[in-house]
Amino acid sequence: MSDIFFDSRKLPRPKREYVAFLDIMGTKAHMTNSVYETANYIFKLHAAVLSAWRSEKYKNVFVYPVMDGAYITASNQGDIEKILVRVFDSLASIFLKEPNICRRFSIQAGLSYGETIHGHRVPYSASKVFELDLPYKNNILLGSAMIQAYELSSTASPFGIAIAESAQKHIYDQSRNYGSFHPGWKWHESKRIMINTETHTFSRELIVFFEQFRAEDNPFHYEPAKIDSHIEHIKVYFG
Repeated sequence: MSDIFFDSRKLPRPKREYVAFLDIMGTKAHMTNSVYETANYIFKLHAAVLSAWRSEKYKNVFVYPVMDGAYITASNQGDIEKILVRVFDSLASIFLKEPNICRRFSIQAGLSYGETIHGHRVPYSASKVFELDLPYKNNILLGSAMIQAYELSSTASPFGIAIAESAQKHIYDQSRNYGSFHPGWKWHESKRIMINTETHTFSRELIVFFEQFRAEDNPFHYEPAKIDSHIEHIKVYFG
């Protein structure tokens, strides 16, 4: 029998959980300009995710790296909130400590709630070829929630997290299985762990960061309307 075989009837039942997708803004332009500089951003992002994941020794949180970003899943609100806050807070600190504004980078994320299927739960009987490479199968994530988180991430403020309706708490409709986040929840206002980022200083420096892209000699060629949109989002998100 060919190795290229998969029996989807063997898939486990989907489970409902939180899914976040976070990534670096402008990776295409960064990579075109300098692979080495972009590598610093990408590996710092993954180091922040890995450090946050290890800090709590989570049992029900899983991380799926994807080049310049990562999917993070969690069964409950507290776990997904804490790991996201740790990642954003640590990268905001790195942003502020970088003296060269041209070497700073920004991230954004989307957060949803819905069905997922994890590769580590897929049985070998669905496809024997994966018996020879367990880590490969374990790094696969499926489900509508991951698509929703991915699509939503691009609408978030720089260094912000956009929350899907599915992840929000809906007190007027108890018939549907919603998440528990307040629609206006922001990572820098979380009370679950201590935040080290000084919000006003950070938002001011974040605006300065995007203003630099207006210069004609800047290699990243942002459209003025896009810069204006990012800055407006920053002002709203960080108050």
